[in-house]
Parts: sequence; C-alpha cells; structure tokens
Amino acid sequence: MLNTERAYVDLIFRATKKYPAWDPEIAVKAGDYGRITRGRWGLAFWRKNGTFVREGNIYLDGKAENYGIAAPVEYGRDSEGQAWITSLNATQVDISFTAGGLHPLIAQCNAKVAFKFSSGRGAVLAMENPMITIIDPPGALKALLEEPSMRNMVVVSEVHSCSSYARLLTTEESGTITLGLHVEPPVPGAASASTIGTWVRHGASGNFKSQVDMKGERAFYPLFRLVSRSEEETSTGIGPLDSV
Repeated sequence: MLNTERAYVDLIFRATKKYPAWDPEIAVKAGDYGRITRGRWGLAFWRKNGTFVREGNIYLDGKAENYGIAAPVEYGRDSEGQAWITSLNATQVDISFTAGGLHPLIAQCNAKVAFKFSSGRGAVLAMENPMITIIDPPGALKALLEEPSMRNMVVVSEVHSCSSYARLLTTEESGTITLGLHVEPPVPGAASASTIGTWVRHGASGNFKSQVDMKGERAFYPLFRLVSRSEEETSTGIGPLDSV
C-alpha cells in the first residue's frame, strides 16, 4: 500500500500530469532542477517515490543564459478566484443535496464546492488566487537536458503559486466531501488591512492540510510540472509524465 504522501501525489498526477507538493510552503521556482528520489515500497522496489529534490536553478547558475532559454512568463498575476483540482474518481455534485444538508460552517463560506468519490481514496487540491509561471516553450529545455551534466535530471517548467491552499487525501471509504473557504473582511481601523481566511471541510475523513497567507501574497507552491529527456526520469512509478 502506498503511503499517504505517495498516494496523494499519484492521484493528482494521474489527473493533471503535474506534481502536487505535499508541503506547498516550500518554494518551487520555474527553472529549478534536480532528481526524483527512489525508495522501496514493499516488493516494488524499482518504483520511484515521487519526491522532487532540488539541486539548483538554471537561471541562477547560468545554464539558461548559456542555452538561450528565455525568462519565465507569468499568467494570472492580476486575477482572483479559486481553482479546484481533483483525482479522476471525483465528480462535482450539487452542494445543496449533500447528505445531511449544507453544514453551517460550509454555508458561511465565500467559496464552496462538493465532490463525490466513486471508489477508493480520493484527492482534492484547492488554490486561492492562483498564478502560473511557465518556461515557454518547454521545448527550449531540450538542448540543456541533453547535456551530460543533466543526465537523469528533471527541470521545473511550470509552477502554480497561490495565496492560500487546501489539500485533502480521503480514506478508502471516502463518499462525499464539501470544502469551502471562509474569508473575514478586514477589521475597520486595524493596523493591518489583510483579510483572514479559513478553509473548512465536512464529510469524508482523511489527511487534510490548509494554509492562508495573511498578507494575501502568493507564498505557496502546490503544483508544478517537470520535464526531462525521458518519461522514466520523471515517472512517479505509476503513470507517465511529460518529456521534451
């Protein structure tokens, strides 16, 4: 059986072909490069455990300049809203028809959604005010990845950052989950004009974690894309990944 982190990574990766971060507080930047660690999972010791270990950044050590790779491009800096990403076994349902009715805590949320999982464990990643930073086109990394020193390396070609996030990995008997973001308006006359947000959930149990940046800055990096010379170098051990 996969451990909790590995299960979450695999479920979101299968749906997006991108890597979800178990701890989005750890910064991941476009141009970061490193390796996917290997580990033992029962008898399937050849499978990789899906953890990206950073070794450097092509923009900081001169690699990007040497290969004429342009600076990353940002999309959505001025946008607001939420993004909801789920595992493939999730279906969005009418939140008003969830079992037991709408929970009072969820009813007070500014943004809310409900998902039903058909079977097995499910995963949800929610992001507030997401922005995407991309090395465009990712094919520009091909020559760099063919360099001998980059053998078995992967490069971050795309990063999703956000001002708050919530991630959930349900149990096997998951059923339906409702998830919402409740935001308190700034207190008049307070020294800080920042808002206070809280992610709340109701329904299916499981491993849940959420964080909100009190200043509203995009301080979390919950999702990123890796590219490499081959699928083998970036595979989580269960599904394929992009290669350039």
